[in-house]
Amino acid sequence: ITLPCFANDIYVNQVGDNTDITIVQDGENNQIEGLSGSGDAQLSGNNKTVAFSQTGNTNEIRVWTHGGNQQMSLTQDGNLNISIMDNHGNNNNMSVAIDGNSNSTHTEIGNGGDINNQISVIMDGGDSNAVYTEVQNGSTNSIDVQLHGQSNNINTVTVNGSSNNIKAWQGKHEDGSVDSDETGDNDVYWVVNGSNNNLASYQTDDNNNGGQHIANYVTGDSNDVKHTQRGSGDHKGY
Repeated sequence: ITLPCFANDIYVNQVGDNTDITIVQDGENNQIEGLSGSGDAQLSGNNKTVAFSQTGNTNEIRVWTHGGNQQMSLTQDGNLNISIMDNHGNNNNMSVAIDGNSNSTHTEIGNGGDINNQISVIMDGGDSNAVYTEVQNGSTNSIDVQLHGQSNNINTVTVNGSSNNIKAWQGKHEDGSVDSDETGDNDVYWVVNGSNNNLASYQTDDNNNGGQHIANYVTGDSNDVKHTQRGSGDHKGY
């Protein structure tokens, strides 16, 4: 009996400026490795446009990049996916869009005072996801993390640097709306070390499905911290 096999691997090692890369994987058990699922998935150079897309189950995208003026996007549609995008440089735009359950995603910028980067992470319509977003060392960066229509999710934001503008949403509102029927039992954790950061968390309407939880740990001066929890349920904010 011959059975179909969908085990595709792509290992990338690209060095140079003005690079345009699009990789689409449609199937099961796909990988674009590195960091360290092992092997490659490294991109170096300025002025890159890079798009990764996977549809299916048990996919992994892991990529380390270095350079300035990069436009990078990562899309996954399916269950049990893992995505990691680790970016170093200035004036970069990173977007992550994931739809599914039990996913783990880690999006990171900066390890050397990186500036003027933008990160957008949207996780839509799934449960039991772990979302980790990090400014390892940088300033004047902007991060927007959104989780929609989900429950039992953990959203962790870590910031080391100053003058960053960061928002974490579960359900949305105030007032970017979304939340057609948000569920509950979602957590947001902030660990912030630096000054003059602007931080905002919004958790909304859980329909008595377990409550919402926010914990802020902030070290530094002149930070502006806001957290908003709406709807019925056992809400906790620290």
